[in-house]
Amino acid sequence: MKNDRTRQTRISLPLLALSLSSLLPSAQAWAMEPVEGWVLSPLKIIDATQSLDNWDSNKLQGTTLIQYTSVRWGAETQNPEILHKLQRQQDCDAVTIINFNDDLPGVRLAARKQAIAVQQAFPDCKVVADAHGLGLVNWQMPRDKNITLIVNADGKVLFKREGKLSEDEQRHVEYLLDV
Repeated sequence: MKNDRTRQTRISLPLLALSLSSLLPSAQAWAMEPVEGWVLSPLKIIDATQSLDNWDSNKLQGTTLIQYTSVRWGAETQNPEILHKLQRQQDCDAVTIINFNDDLPGVRLAARKQAIAVQQAFPDCKVVADAHGLGLVNWQMPRDKNITLIVNADGKVLFKREGKLSEDEQRHVEYLLDV
């Protein structure tokens, strides 16, 4: 009889732990996305196909607009107005990083073509293919979102928003970028 009770206890504890763990958020939900005031960890992306730009966050020259986007939503930028204004300046301090590690079947080639079109539309701004999802890991970015960051030369996050910016947010970004 004692063996049956011990066996039941051994079986019930893992089942209890499993049922309790289903009530908790996933480990990915616990990961902290970048927030204003944080300093981003270094990120270096090299495009093996050499059709898009390479990028290294350690080489930031000044205040920079970073758009990190999922290939699910397309390679086009959600905030082209700001890129147009930045392009008019001598140096475009903007980079669009597209997470190609998050592609759906059949989307990668079309998204790469679209990214090249964005690069041609904004030749002074960088367009980077994150083929291995390094931004997801290093910066703990959400998998299927479009994030706009403004960072200073030290990588400190001055501004962070998800999705298309409102008119007020656009003005604030323009102010931060001195556009």
